[in-house]
Order: sequence, then C-alpha cells, then structure tokens
Amino acid sequence: MNVREQQRHHDRAGAMHAHRRSYERARQELRKIHEGGGQNRASYEIRRDLIRARTPGPEAAVVASPAAALAPLKGWALQLYLIALFEAQARRPPGVGVDNTRPLLHRTEQLAAWVDLLPAATSTGQRSAGMRRQLVRALALLEREKLVVLGNPNFRGRYNFFRLLKEAGMPGQG
Repeated sequence: MNVREQQRHHDRAGAMHAHRRSYERARQELRKIHEGGGQNRASYEIRRDLIRARTPGPEAAVVASPAAALAPLKGWALQLYLIALFEAQARRPPGVGVDNTRPLLHRTEQLAAWVDLLPAATSTGQRSAGMRRQLVRALALLEREKLVVLGNPNFRGRYNFFRLLKEAGMPGQG
C-alpha cells in the first residue's frame, strides 16, 4: 500500500471514529426494527435484479444494474435503498406491500426517522440541512434508477413517504 492509500485509510478511520455516535445510533435503531417488526426473520432477501445488468428490450443495449449504477456514486443512495428493503421486510411478510410512514428527518414517538437509520454524518455546518440535502439527493438518484417513486414534483413534501419499487429498476414494478 502506498503512502497516499495509507493516508486515505487513516482519514477514513478518523472520520468513522469521529462519527461513531451516528453509527451506533443507526445500529440500535436497525436492531429495534428487526426485533420489533414481528417477522423475526433469520435472513433478508434482495432480488438478483438489483445486481444483474438490465436489458430493456430485445434490440436495446445492456444497461448497468441498479446497484452498479449507484455503487460508485458518493452519497447514501444505495445504503438508503438497502436499509429501506430491510425495513420493509422486517415489517411485512413476503409479497405484502408496505406503506412508508417513516419521516425523513424528525423522529416521532413511534418511529425513528430515515436519517436515524443511516450510519452516516455530514460535514455541513448545520447538521439537519446537510442531512436533508443528502437524503433528497439519494432519493433523487433512486428515482432516476427507478427503485423508488416519489410524490408529485410540484408538491413540497415529495420526498416524504417515498415508495419502494422492485429491485430490477424497471418502470411499472411496485
């Protein structure tokens, strides 16, 4: 490992240590979802389509899988989607739709907010503004990959209560 890579690893470890409370809070909230969801699942499943390249049509070129399209991007999009799949599966048996009632930023008495489930932090001066910006960007990327449906673009709260779509990232699959 060269000096530059060592420095990158050192910086990453320092950032993780600095944000350890966020990681611990996310771990605790995810454990609550697992234990309180009523499903008591030993494992959670993700359809192969999330990582398999897409072929939109017989004559169309093969397109990168949704995970491959999101993985190299900086931000929370892939993590948010995987946590949303986990949360949905913890709450309902397979094949049953789940309504997203979890708020984006501010927890309620019954539910932690989506931001509480993400093991991440922001370096923005005002934490809540930075977290909201990161969530909105992640949801916009997930919508672009057809992994979620957002509300009406003209509606102020369009990012609240997003709806998951199937992992294939193809239109018309809820």
